[in-house]
Amino acid sequence: MTLTEYAIKFTQLSEYAPNVVVDEQMRAEQFQEGLRLNIRAQVAPFMLCTYSEVVARALVREREMEQAQRLRSKNSRFGGSKKWEQDFKRQKFLIPNNNPENKSSIVRLQI
Repeated sequence: MTLTEYAIKFTQLSEYAPNVVVDEQMRAEQFQEGLRLNIRAQVAPFMLCTYSEVVARALVREREMEQAQRLRSKNSRFGGSKKWEQDFKRQKFLIPNNNPENKSSIVRLQI
């Protein structure tokens, strides 16, 4: 269930339990308790007091996690950092001898 789906369901169900969500802070706490652990762990340290703040922060965290997952899957499909390391190791680095005063000029040759 996505966070948006959870927020909608939470709002719908909270109408049937007015004693559980008495005020805005209690509503925020109850919503936060129902979050997935990996998102809750990122939202809880902010000690947010309103439902809308908790939802907004949780949505940001969910989006960040999705972006990180896409990046990881993209890297694994294209060889990731291991492929880059292998390509880097195959390159040869030469220091030209024609100018001994300029030892900092390094030429990289692609094999």
